Amino acid sequence: MISEEIDSIRREASLTAVQRVFYFVLPMLVTVGALIAYKSSAALTVIGKVSATGVFTPRGNVIPRVGASEAGVATRTLNYFLVIWPALLFGILISGAISRFVSPRWLARFSEEDHCAHK
Repeated sequence: MISEEIDSIRREASLTAVQRVFYFVLPMLVTVGALIAYKSSAALTVIGKVSATGVFTPRGNVIPRVGASEAGVATRTLNYFLVIWPALLFGILISGAISRFVSPRWLARFSEEDHCAHK
């Protein structure tokens, strides 16, 4: 009777561990997949334009061209933020998922093992 209860508790605990892994892996795969789709579609668009025209033209509002009028620091900063906001958002989502689902003890153990291996 007691052994059956212990087995039941162990099964529940293992299901919880499996659920934790599932709830971590699924959002990470979706987030990383969305990042890859976003970056590859933008890159393929640029590659297509360069293939068709034979000329690569950087964004003038982010990378100032030689001889172009200088925009103010605030304007360049705003333009740059408008270009990088998707990468910033993905970085925040990925770091949030890692901090939520990865145990600090596991990271400390992993870090200690790595540190010991380098000695």
